[in-house]
Amino acid sequence: MIRFLKNITLLSFQTLLFIALFRVTINAQNTNQKFINNSPSNPCGFDEIHDSLMQYDQNYKNRTLNFENFHALNMQNGVKNNTKLQIPCVVHVFHKNDGNTSDHGEISRDEVRNGIRILNEYLKNFKNYSYGVDANIEIVLAARDENGNCTDGIDYIDMSNDAAYCNYGLNRNNTNGVDKADLYANRWDPSEYYNIYVVTEIDDANCPSPYGINGFAHYASSHSRNWDGTYIRYCKFSEPTLAHEIGHALNLYHTFQGGDETTCPGNSDCTTDGDKCCDTPPHFQNWGCPCGTNSCDNNSKNSLYTKNLMSYNSCKFGFTNDQKSRMRDAISNQRDSYLYSNGNNSLIPPSSGISFDISASKTSIKVADSITLFTTNSCGLPFSGFSDHQDITFLWTIDDPNDSYLPMKSSKGLFTFFN
Repeated sequence: MIRFLKNITLLSFQTLLFIALFRVTINAQNTNQKFINNSPSNPCGFDEIHDSLMQYDQNYKNRTLNFENFHALNMQNGVKNNTKLQIPCVVHVFHKNDGNTSDHGEISRDEVRNGIRILNEYLKNFKNYSYGVDANIEIVLAARDENGNCTDGIDYIDMSNDAAYCNYGLNRNNTNGVDKADLYANRWDPSEYYNIYVVTEIDDANCPSPYGINGFAHYASSHSRNWDGTYIRYCKFSEPTLAHEIGHALNLYHTFQGGDETTCPGNSDCTTDGDKCCDTPPHFQNWGCPCGTNSCDNNSKNSLYTKNLMSYNSCKFGFTNDQKSRMRDAISNQRDSYLYSNGNNSLIPPSSGISFDISASKTSIKVADSITLFTTNSCGLPFSGFSDHQDITFLWTIDDPNDSYLPMKSSKGLFTFFN
């Protein structure tokens, strides 16, 4: 039920109101001291995890090899499908709950939404950069929780009583922090939601330190496993780091896969060597944004890889067509239980039980007047920063302080009141 905070007098039998449901003030990432640029380091923990699972987990290995066969067949047959693919997610924020929001992980809901919006800007090449393509994939904060209740897709977990977490954060490589099992104990069903775990530090590398692992994710071969998801330091949440890790979650390798700082990746067959994408040249693992030419690729321009989100370079911002194909195939072949077309309702608001307190821009309206309604509550509404609510129709009941009830229907921002 919606309750207006101001009286509204309706003077028409059927009045059309064009309103903006939400006005969310979001600070740009560059104006917030918590978000800093990537620095020269080894910032991603994907390779070690993936290599270990390929060696010791036969099920994981089989699923990975089966995907490569599936993807190769699609590429050979020219299979292309560009329908929008939406992945429901939940963001778990593990914080120390001491009120110190500058370095203890207590990022706000607006900051979470800002990070999701920026992630989708990268996935959609929203700024139409000459480098990069629109993958037509969106990561969307869930609207419905595991019990069918409304949610905003953001989950806060207080870790202030856990000394290991407070002192060291997440343990990834034999440090004194908490095991990731302590984090994914808070997971939502990994076959229905993509879980993102936001932490204060990884292996004692605290924000805003530029050193150490910034995040890591699991390949789509981990789909539905308890530990699947992205684990990321909170100061990197609104940076390219999140898009980089989501790339891994959708079966992308580093662009320097198979090489290192002094060795070029193999590239005798670009469909099976290196990162298995023929439109990303092999290159040395490096940082910064080096100009010049790439000796691993017949002296092609360095900009052909430094702008790629799956590199370690600081000027990265786009995905290529071959990477797009792999990501979309990863969803349709391995992560298809996320899709609404397969019965996943995590992005569909509950049919009842959604209640907002909202205020109005006017205290009364006349025929053909418009008003703006304001609320900070987004429970029960999916959020990607882009195409939210376009295919959702709501039946609202408005309860004003004078106890007059007016049913109202809405779709895509068009509201109709009737007697």
